[in-house]
Amino acid sequence: MNNLEQLAMSSHKKITTKWFEAVLASFPEDKNKFLETQGNLFMNPVGVNIKDSVKDVLKELLEEKPDHEKLKKLLDPVMRISAVQEFGPARATAFIFSLKEILRTEFKNKTESFYKDLDEISKKLDILALIGFENYMECREKIFELKARHVKERTLNILKSKDVFEEIEEPGTEIIPHEVFKKGGFDQQ
Repeated sequence: MNNLEQLAMSSHKKITTKWFEAVLASFPEDKNKFLETQGNLFMNPVGVNIKDSVKDVLKELLEEKPDHEKLKKLLDPVMRISAVQEFGPARATAFIFSLKEILRTEFKNKTESFYKDLDEISKKLDILALIGFENYMECREKIFELKARHVKERTLNILKSKDVFEEIEEPGTEIIPHEVFKKGGFDQQ
């Protein structure tokens, strides 16, 4: 663990609070005020999940060798919320890069090897951003699948209710009557 990471770990709560605020800044103003003020899991599950996720991601990120799978799991709640809110990929992952500015503001003159240490953390943040982007895209894909399934089910229900559509037991047997299939040249014997 480099000097900057040690400083960040010792100021974990303060850094987490600022990073949480950076996440909230990506939300519309009316929502971010609510997400910030309510600390109760039942009153504000989204805000609490974001705060816990950011706190845990920061702890793992400051490890000597962060576990990418663990980071993916820890980052997932924030990416899911961003995907559901229909944020674009840049907006959904922008908060990750804000940690660089937070560290720069907090610790610029506190360690001699600041820029070297920040460069090491920046590499970790770049990987974290890629992990976050992958999470985000998986969530968006799932949302589109669910929407497509919903549209398909609604369409089928409408067609069934209007007697326009009828399910068949075996594909092919009711589309072309059996006699036509046998006599119409489809059977090439």
